[in-house]
Amino acid sequence: MKLAQAVERAVYDVAGLFFPQLCPICRARSSEEFALCEACVAHLRLLKSPLSDVLKDRLKLPESLIVMPLSVRAGFPYEDAKVVQAIAVGKYREGPAGLGALARLWAERLLESQAFNQPDYVLAVPLHPKRLRERGYNQAELIAKAFGKTLSVTVLPNALTRTRATVSQTTLSAAERQTNVAGAFVVAEKFKPLLHGRHVMLVDDVLTTGSTLMACAEALADAGADKITLGALAATRMRG
Repeated sequence: MKLAQAVERAVYDVAGLFFPQLCPICRARSSEEFALCEACVAHLRLLKSPLSDVLKDRLKLPESLIVMPLSVRAGFPYEDAKVVQAIAVGKYREGPAGLGALARLWAERLLESQAFNQPDYVLAVPLHPKRLRERGYNQAELIAKAFGKTLSVTVLPNALTRTRATVSQTTLSAAERQTNVAGAFVVAEKFKPLLHGRHVMLVDDVLTTGSTLMACAEALADAGADKITLGALAATRMRG
């Protein structure tokens, strides 16, 4: 960890000792530990429309996903600075506060929607073991746990695994991203009977092109999942 990051982390931890009930986005006092303050909640805008058609138009889907009930949803627009900050807190400062709070808000909104079908299980997009050791935690798993708890749905943190390390997707085109993660995920053998014929929801932190989520979905389809919902806490602006 770089010195500047270490200092920032130390300040963040000390502040947490003296002011435990602070909003993870703006650091204002909140009514509940690790909860968003009322001002930030009022500011946040949730995405309403599923992104399924956009992703299906942009990506070359394997046959297993073309014939399957597949939906794609995202919670918040990633262009929102408060959303970016909340995700950064959870992803880079080793704190689940922002991620958990956003995940709960999103899950609560989905529960209010008649178009949302409750999944049987919630899974997280996995990190490669080497990356997991470096970071110490998987931010997508933090989201999945908060999401599953709100929905009262079982979370299976180890059902999906990443079989190989992939290069960073940041500078890659949509086509290059899809090639980069193709075949990089598998369902662990012991979980295949559990997922067979089930509705599985897979969650990640940010959806950019959908390549990673679709690669994971292919692995779930190959394992016998009957219906798949792909979800991201936030999504970049997408156009068909």
